Amino acid sequence: MDTEKIAQLIQSYLTLRARVLSSLQDKSLNKKELLQTVALSPVQYANRKEKVGNWTIDETISLAERLGLGSKAATDIKRLSSLFQFLPEQISRDLLRQAGLDRKKMVLRQRNYNLWKADELHRLATVCSMVGPMHSSKRI
Repeated sequence: MDTEKIAQLIQSYLTLRARVLSSLQDKSLNKKELLQTVALSPVQYANRKEKVGNWTIDETISLAERLGLGSKAATDIKRLSSLFQFLPEQISRDLLRQAGLDRKKMVLRQRNYNLWKADELHRLATVCSMVGPMHSSKRI
């Protein structure tokens, strides 16, 4: 896996996420359907409306499926943190540092992909796309 492919994977998810959030603005689902789909309380939903960055990956995937927008991008993002093991150590470390992520955060995100924040994904996609294709010795 090279950095360009990682950037594409992230960008595909972010595009899907934007489509889901746009559909919510268009009221494609009523509030009751939405709350049932993602199992949120009304208070949690109000929080997500106010701070759209708080939507988790699982919530986004559930909504995408419910809205008929589901795609491979939604499930691929779940393995993002593990993809860094396929990059040379120095490149991985540099990318994470440039994106403002440390090893501790990456370990947490590897244990629970739902901890990824949209702003982190944006930064990581930007950094990975700027680096360009770098091939590692391992293949997925």
